[in-house]
Amino acid sequence: MATSVFVFLFLIFFINGLQVSSSSSLNPEKVNVSVYYETLNHNSAHFIVSNLSKIFYNEVISITKIRLVPWGNDRVNKSTNAIVCENGPDECLLNAVTTCAIGKWSNVNTHYGLIDCIEFLVIEGNHKDWKTCFDKLGLPLKPVLDCIDNGNVTKLALEYANETAKLFPRQTLLPWVVVNNHSLKEDYKDYTAYVCKSYKGNRVHGCSSSKPPTLPVAEEKMLNNHRSAMTLSSLMELILLQHRTIDNKQRTIFCQRVY
Repeated sequence: MATSVFVFLFLIFFINGLQVSSSSSLNPEKVNVSVYYETLNHNSAHFIVSNLSKIFYNEVISITKIRLVPWGNDRVNKSTNAIVCENGPDECLLNAVTTCAIGKWSNVNTHYGLIDCIEFLVIEGNHKDWKTCFDKLGLPLKPVLDCIDNGNVTKLALEYANETAKLFPRQTLLPWVVVNNHSLKEDYKDYTAYVCKSYKGNRVHGCSSSKPPTLPVAEEKMLNNHRSAMTLSSLMELILLQHRTIDNKQRTIFCQRVY
């Protein structure tokens, strides 16, 4: 009798496992791409405008979940609780604007378009004209200004600060790009190759047929050791929290396509 019950339970788990596996293969999860950056950091600006924008021209965007985290090397002054930005007050303002925009418009097509526009102005040296991006994209400025004025931006920014502080390995350069919890470090410009390697579904247009890069063995081992020493709750927290300028014609096509 006991044997029969065991066999029965085994079959249930086995069948459920097959169903989960089948469901996963039919509906593969999107690949998470998190970009940690500063608005006035020129490497970040060039990456966002010249590299990150490329996936909006092909099917890679359909398999990718992009998150932009405007914090970088900013810090909180413990004496005054004020946020201090690496590149000065202008960066604090632009970080606040983009933070509120991400909070207001969760659709990546919308907030990325705005961030792309602002970073293009950064490259040109015209970042003080950031308000023109709202006009160009037809986005209301008031919700963002309200977010800044009512202090909600501080709460959002501190969440980004906390997330950035918990990165493993720790952020050592900007932009800091993470694909499915794997930090790409200096290889961040090749993020699409890592996305294509990580995706479990059928190959999409934009994924090269060439062999994608492999993750550094040392980093993989270090990450695994780090995870094994963590509690389940802290691991879940880690998982959950974890220069070609485009010409005006290309940018117009991009805006028409996304908006």
